[in-house]
Amino acid sequence: MPAMLDDPSAPTIYRTSGAAPFPDPHDPNPAVPLDVFPRQVTLRDRVTTATIVPFSSRHQVPASLLAYLADQFNKEIDMGDTYPMMDTMTHEKFASYWFQNFGAIMLIGNIESASEVVEGRNWATECLGFTISSQITQDAAPTSATPVSWLQMPLEGKVQAV
Repeated sequence: MPAMLDDPSAPTIYRTSGAAPFPDPHDPNPAVPLDVFPRQVTLRDRVTTATIVPFSSRHQVPASLLAYLADQFNKEIDMGDTYPMMDTMTHEKFASYWFQNFGAIMLIGNIESASEVVEGRNWATECLGFTISSQITQDAAPTSATPVSWLQMPLEGKVQAV
C-alpha cells in the first residue's frame, strides 16, 4: 500500500484498524485515539517551550495558519530539494492534501488543546514547523506510524527545536 502522500490527487485512505476511534470520511472533525494529544517540548535554548499539536482534520486548523503553511510548503516545492513535486498547490489543495487524515503543527508556547489554536496570531513567529503521520493505511494507526516529513519553518529570530 503506498504512502498517503504519494499522489496529491489520490483519494484519502482511511485506517480501519488500530486504536479507536476510526476516522469517518464524512466527519469534518474526526476524533483521534486518546493517546494522541498535544506534546510539549523544550527548545535548544532550554527555556522556550513549544507544543506539537495534533489535528485530525484541516477544519480544525485556522485558515490563516493553513495559508501560512501552504506558502511555506510551496516555497519548499519551488526550491526542488525535498519533495518530488513540480507544481505548487493552492491553499485549498494543500489543506485537503496535507491534513487528509492527521497532521501535527509545532507552535511556540504551552498549548493544551487544538481548540486553543485560533486566528489572530503571527504564524511567522509562532509556527516552527509541521508534519504528518505517514503511511496511514488500512492496517496502521497514526500513533504507530513514523513521521515521513517534518517541514521546519525558516528560523529567523526563532530558537531551533531539539
